[in-house]
Amino acid sequence: NEGPYHNFTYVYLPYCTGDLHWGNTTVRYSDTLTIRHKGWVNAEAALNYVITQIPPPPRLLVTGCSAGAYGSWLWTQWISKQYQDRGIGNNTTKIFQMGDSGM
Repeated sequence: NEGPYHNFTYVYLPYCTGDLHWGNTTVRYSDTLTIRHKGWVNAEAALNYVITQIPPPPRLLVTGCSAGAYGSWLWTQWISKQYQDRGIGNNTTKIFQMGDSGM
């Protein structure tokens, strides 16, 4: 029960498609290796769920480390736009981004 984030709701998006959470393509690298880079699709689906199902918080932190730092940079802008466009939280949610070890 201590620390600045102890009462935050945590949403974890695992990194698994090798595309910095930005991809939406399928690449055939060889006859035996095809990878579906769907980080964008996965993240967008998860974040749309969060935005529609979790009440808007007073503060929202988007963070990631390594490749996740790049994802947090991109998705913070998208999340902010969604909150504004949908009128969520009457534009009172303060959104912060912290990328660790990505740049």
